[in-house]
Amino acid sequence: MNKRSGKIVAYHRPIRITFTGIVFLFIFVYLIFQLVSYLTKGHVSLYQVGTAATYTSSPEYTGVITRNETVYYMDKTGYINYYVQDGKKTYKGNTVYTIDENGNFSKMLESLYDENTTLSAESIRSIKTSLVNDSLSFDLMDFNRVYENKGSLDSEILDAFNQSAMEQISENLDTAGLSEYQAQTSGFLVLKTDTYDALTADAVTSEILEGKSYESQIYKTGEKLDAGSVAYKSIADDTFTITFALSEEDENLFRNNTTLKIELEPLQAEVTGDFSITTASDGTHMGNIVLDKYGSSYLNERYVTFKIKEDSATGIRIPKSAVVEKSFLTIPQEYITKGGNESSDGVYKQVVLEDGTGSVEFVPVTIYSSNETDYYISTDSLQAGDTIVKPGSQETYLLGVSAPLEGVYNANQGFCTFRRIEVLSETNDNGYYIVKEGTTYGITPYDYIVLDASQVEENEIIH
Repeated sequence: MNKRSGKIVAYHRPIRITFTGIVFLFIFVYLIFQLVSYLTKGHVSLYQVGTAATYTSSPEYTGVITRNETVYYMDKTGYINYYVQDGKKTYKGNTVYTIDENGNFSKMLESLYDENTTLSAESIRSIKTSLVNDSLSFDLMDFNRVYENKGSLDSEILDAFNQSAMEQISENLDTAGLSEYQAQTSGFLVLKTDTYDALTADAVTSEILEGKSYESQIYKTGEKLDAGSVAYKSIADDTFTITFALSEEDENLFRNNTTLKIELEPLQAEVTGDFSITTASDGTHMGNIVLDKYGSSYLNERYVTFKIKEDSATGIRIPKSAVVEKSFLTIPQEYITKGGNESSDGVYKQVVLEDGTGSVEFVPVTIYSSNETDYYISTDSLQAGDTIVKPGSQETYLLGVSAPLEGVYNANQGFCTFRRIEVLSETNDNGYYIVKEGTTYGITPYDYIVLDASQVEENEIIH
């Protein structure tokens, strides 16, 4: 007879794997994965779009000055003495300079200098004006410009002394052994020439704009010059043309303008001039602004800085870092039609049925943008290589042409959705674009967009 053992044995319930348990386990693992991904992934910053406003963007441009200028030359060797100060207006027939072949006149001037010749009030005002202009444009890093300004000032002071001295000895000019020269045309007398004296606006290239080969020469009264040397330059009037390089964005913005309002620096003067766009010989698109005043303020300048005052736009401001490009298929506009319920845009796509016969099916599409002939559609329902049929005909079109559109990633729903933008302008600090409000499939005020589009991809979940 067997006796029962008094040993107590623990009971183990057999593990049963149920479908519900598997589901909860999967959810738990997924949550752990998402948590680890969130903690290890770089934080995605968002930017809240503000309301539309008017922004004035006035980037600084540098242009080349061209004008009606003529260079006159010495017909004999001798010491040159100017009767007209640099930058002053002279008229046809007025005495401009004399040539002293033997140096007698120069000695007469030196004797007057020893007698403390005084300057006229007009000369003193002119020198003060030059000092103010030079101080406003002073740049410690531009050593060539500093020395050039110094040379111009030295020449202006010397000319002023000579003018004062010559007024005192004018009755002795005939006995001083001088050859006298009159102005052949009216204009401003300029005692400076440079590399581009004969330049015209249509000859300006990007290389000229860079100024790497630019050189200038200043002429002073009392210098001995050889026959054939430059005597002076005459600039006809205040009219001048500013030629500058246009970016693609500038060209799109100003292509319909016939005039432009600009601010001349350092004059801080606003002026409107006739505007046109040309293409230089090197292919650079150039803007040309023709001004009929303030030319006399730039007689000794070949390059000028300015701001375009009309470069303003009303729209939404977004960071440049938020902008991304996405490729879209382009299709002719006549291939777009309405669906059976007339509620959605779409195309008729050629398909092959299971029995091998051909047919067409209506495929809804989303139109993001358009130009004069084509629509830009997303590639969600169509792709390159598909063939579509023109409604009401047998004409077909093979999809294959793609083009980029600029946009941002909208994150209102917690994942990245592409939204199209149309850039109108940019801010002065170059950190933001001004984009059009109300764009189809665009952004609206108070939307949240990804601050740095390079950190994410379309449809990515970010929170």
